Amino acid sequence: MLRLILIHCALILAGATHLFAQSDFKVVVQQTSLPTSLNPLTSQGATARYIQNCIFSSLLEYDPNSLKLRPQLATDFPKVTKVTSGEYQGGVTIEYTIHPEATWDNKQPVTGHDYVFTIKALKNPLVKTGGLRPYYEFVSDIKVDESNPKKFTIYSKEPYFLAEETSGELHILPEYAYDANQLLRKISIMELNKPEEELKENATLKKFADEFAQKKYENDPKAITGSSAYKVGRWDEKELVLERKKDWWGDKVSNIPALDIGPDAIVHRVYAKPLEALKAMKAGEIDVMPSVRPQFFLDLKSNPKFAESFELGDPMSFSYMYIGFNNQHPILSDKNVRKAFGHLINRDDVIEALYNNMAKKINSSISPLKSYYHDGLKDIDYNPKKAVELLAKAGWKDTDGDGVLDKVVNGKKQALTLNYKYNKGNSIRKNVGLLLQMEGEKIGVKVEVEAYPWGEFLDHIYAGNTEIFCISWVQGPGLDDMKQIWHTSSFSPEGSNNSFFGNKDTDALIDEIRATLDEDKRKELYFKMQEIMADEQPYVFLFAPQYRIAISKKFDNIKTNSLAPGFQARFFQKKESR
Repeated sequence: MLRLILIHCALILAGATHLFAQSDFKVVVQQTSLPTSLNPLTSQGATARYIQNCIFSSLLEYDPNSLKLRPQLATDFPKVTKVTSGEYQGGVTIEYTIHPEATWDNKQPVTGHDYVFTIKALKNPLVKTGGLRPYYEFVSDIKVDESNPKKFTIYSKEPYFLAEETSGELHILPEYAYDANQLLRKISIMELNKPEEELKENATLKKFADEFAQKKYENDPKAITGSSAYKVGRWDEKELVLERKKDWWGDKVSNIPALDIGPDAIVHRVYAKPLEALKAMKAGEIDVMPSVRPQFFLDLKSNPKFAESFELGDPMSFSYMYIGFNNQHPILSDKNVRKAFGHLINRDDVIEALYNNMAKKINSSISPLKSYYHDGLKDIDYNPKKAVELLAKAGWKDTDGDGVLDKVVNGKKQALTLNYKYNKGNSIRKNVGLLLQMEGEKIGVKVEVEAYPWGEFLDHIYAGNTEIFCISWVQGPGLDDMKQIWHTSSFSPEGSNNSFFGNKDTDALIDEIRATLDEDKRKELYFKMQEIMADEQPYVFLFAPQYRIAISKKFDNIKTNSLAPGFQARFFQKKESR
């Protein structure tokens, strides 16, 4: 069995945990790094999304306990009606009403015009919202009620299986703050649905895109504003503080659980090293540690003294980790090469050594928590001999006896040398890269391992400046629209298909899934797509991890769950003294 050499840190876990006194209701959350942008339409990364949930509201959101949609900014679920005649025959209308109390920070009401503005901003092809855009292609038009601007109707010319979810989950931006000159009011949604090439020279769209790309909308606390309970306070390299608004409209509303916000402040504080974070948590400097190192987690779980002060939760996540390939790279465009790399990873050993078995092996981009995960797919097992056979089939042999496989590519002899990128500070992704490097060396494959700061790492991925990389996708409990990640129209940098995988057949299959409302038929199509990906191996699908979360028991309502990031600090409640 393959042994991974890991440094074991001896920890003294039996000491009493000091809980510090506080004058206000504050929750301190440990982070390994902070986001560089909080623009909800253009930022990348799960941490940014989680923080944005505290600043911006959406019409609907997922209940962390039931994992079902519930109203947030909307008064109720939308009325969805099939259209049987007229311009939108075969499509649907979706009618929403925004809560009458909902206002922005300047006390203006939140209206359908703000929703229309947000849709227009993400549909603008000159704004870098490619990761979101596929989810809103179904929006053909929106009409705001003239007598009540808090009521509006979305029109779709064709069925889309995620219409209610995606229309409701969008973070809504205030038009007055992000488009003060109302530039996008000059452009209709129907115009924005034209082919991108017809729109990219539009002067109004260019002007708006330039203004919207200003750094202030990414990292200036004074410019970042939404309708949820929090605003950004202090923000530096080590700490990002969310401050509860003193006169937030949601405090005037009862019986809407999504508005039942607790803490006066949520502090996101950077402790990049796991041992440093653990010591800080024991000292009472942080209240939530979202990703406890697996061995630490198991040690803490068996420590009764620690359990007196902290709750430990380990629900299965909807996320998965993978090794990604640039499928258009001259070497990696051959699926035999990609499959060979899959045979170099002993996933069972990785899960045991790096996760202490707190992860589930996967073979698909669909979460195993979902009913349409294809559990009949064959594992790509650890088999270096098979890897050698596949590389030979692809034409890679050591012709000069230097220990590295080579091949003539584009008329020039080339060694089989590839670069592996990961984000600095992530020890698991580092170890996966070192493992790949070690196993590759045994069979004549040279893998160079490089680490980059998080923001720079993402820039490399979305610019297509990668060969092999390791990262995770964080998903939700809803149905999977595979267009964002797997359709050729979603190639980076505009979209999120950063592996550059796909062809007209897979595109057609994805389009069919999006239009299929019948659950059984859609499951068949999901299975077919997963079978294609298992054969093509655009990624090495590694595993879906369990969350490993520690939360201080000085709060109530701290139950962990599968909804990212596994806890929701904004719903923590102050524990009443007994």
